Amino acid sequence: APGLTDGVPHAAGCVDGPVGTAGSHATHVVLSRGKDFTDALAANYLAKQKKTGTLLTKPTTLSTAARAQILNGFVTTVYITGQTGAVSQAVQDQIEALHVGNDATKPFITVHRLGGAGRYETNQILNEKTFVSSGTVLLAPGQGFPHSLALDPSALHATSPTNPPLRHYPGRCT
Repeated sequence: APGLTDGVPHAAGCVDGPVGTAGSHATHVVLSRGKDFTDALAANYLAKQKKTGTLLTKPTTLSTAARAQILNGFVTTVYITGQTGAVSQAVQDQIEALHVGNDATKPFITVHRLGGAGRYETNQILNEKTFVSSGTVLLAPGQGFPHSLALDPSALHATSPTNPPLRHYPGRCT
């Protein structure tokens, strides 16, 4: 289907070539499930801080596209967003069994899981992991993606080095 890789939408985590900033290769990547928006949107702030991208996967198996990006030769650390209901332990095990660059002489890839009991707790944990003191916090309801999606570029592309985190709250915009 258009816009899908292994049945996983890839627009939010679309990466052409090795993940990282222009002219560099990332040693860290962020991995979120592709079937739900909240963890992936919240993860974009972490990805910005790590100068990388957010890759998307199926909840129970590592997507082909994400695996290819992880094995680009430079990734040493993967940050999984959400608990095992969002991205399963099987996916984590698949990543931890990979050597950096798929080279058996290199170390195994390290995985850090950042997830709470639900979307709001995961968002809080991600913000605590990456928070840079700022006078601004962007708030968006966590029940639907349009508001979060509209605010996310503000968090990612602010010119200040203290880019504001995106905080989901359990409510509606009024």
